[in-house]
Amino acid sequence: MRQLFGLSPYLLSVPMYRPFLAGLLFAVALLPAGLRAQASPRRPAGRDSTARGDTLTDAQRRAVREVVRDARAINRQRLGGDSATRARLAAEAALSAFGSPDARAVFDRARDARERQDSALRSYRATTTQRMSVHLGARRLGLEKLLFRGDNVAEISWRRDVGVRVRPVGSRMTVPMASEVAGDFVSAVSIPYFPGREQLWFPSSDFGRVKTEVDDRDIIHPLARGAERYYRYDIGDSADITLPDGRVIKLRELRITARKPDWRTFVGSFWFDRDGGQLVRAAYRLATDIDIWGVANEEIKKDLQENATLDPVRDSVLRARLPRDLYVKDSLQRARVQASASRGGGEDGDDEEVPAWVSATMRPMRAKLDAITVEYALYKGKFWLPRAHSATASADVMFMRMPFRIDEKFTYEDVDGDFTLATLPPARNPFEATPSPDSIDVDLDNDVEVTIAAGGGGPRPPTP
Repeated sequence: MRQLFGLSPYLLSVPMYRPFLAGLLFAVALLPAGLRAQASPRRPAGRDSTARGDTLTDAQRRAVREVVRDARAINRQRLGGDSATRARLAAEAALSAFGSPDARAVFDRARDARERQDSALRSYRATTTQRMSVHLGARRLGLEKLLFRGDNVAEISWRRDVGVRVRPVGSRMTVPMASEVAGDFVSAVSIPYFPGREQLWFPSSDFGRVKTEVDDRDIIHPLARGAERYYRYDIGDSADITLPDGRVIKLRELRITARKPDWRTFVGSFWFDRDGGQLVRAAYRLATDIDIWGVANEEIKKDLQENATLDPVRDSVLRARLPRDLYVKDSLQRARVQASASRGGGEDGDDEEVPAWVSATMRPMRAKLDAITVEYALYKGKFWLPRAHSATASADVMFMRMPFRIDEKFTYEDVDGDFTLATLPPARNPFEATPSPDSIDVDLDNDVEVTIAAGGGGPRPPTP
């Protein structure tokens, strides 16, 4: 088991292995940070112990990686055409995307509700319960044994003018194949709502906050702007819910299918409030299974195209976002890496190649997302909040099969109440002279209480 986790940092650091996040490493990527830390080699605190003689601290490297990620997203949008071009292509695709005018009307209201933040909800208190289970077995024999299971219970308190406070109640981990289990499950807590939270659910950081436009390198949201180029929409069944006060809420089903089989797209049934456009229930899956090696080869080609144009964008964003001394350090480090690569040192570029022993040994490699379900409930007659999430997936690697399941449930004790919540400590950014209100600060005290200063300043604009 230690060897399996030891490979994961290498796989996740190589661009061509990104599909593992959606396939083979569905389970590994979601294991608690404490357990991964016990199984993976640790770096010395304060400095990064790389063979390149890096002079950046771990915190500085994290800041650089975040900026580079944003620069890559900007570059992808630039390669995909400007906003006007993308809007024109989406408008042309919309002519054949909708099966009826009713489907178009439901879609438009749902998209508008997704991008418009509800400013009426002031607060809530809830209890979140989570369970993750990962099994391991032989494909031909059909025998599967529990590899890992984790349970987590936490209390969530949120106020719009304060932020989110998380208090862990209980956590349990089971690893039958290990003689000792060290770590915690606290970091896996899921926040049911915060301003800018994505309505759909996907066990990945890509679906944490609303993104208004699609990115064809990632999972393509069926309601994002530009999604008409990848999906078709048809109206389905209808249902009426009568509330105790006599008000009737009309639900309409939108059946969404992918224009072509692609692991980045969804297929499923989505129910929306006909008048408000709020998501009420959804059941969906990926449009096709993932061929890991096929997707990896495709990613390599796209990475080569991106890298050819990324450097100017990266340099501009780094210069604008980072302190001058950190920008200079990073520039010198990149110059050393490029000089070594030009001399045949292989420090820049070898990671793009698939090791021969890996491609020859690890076949077949397939991943499958069987189903995701999302359920919302109506509180106080006007607030739709998530009630339950569930996802099942599996990966086939050589003779092995790894089924995975995650379930989340949310129980609300108080919605839009007038309870008080102590002011959270300001978030701290070591690269800014003053605290940043948009950062996340986690404080763990002796009472095992986690404080997250996020979302306290009101609704945030959707991420483009």
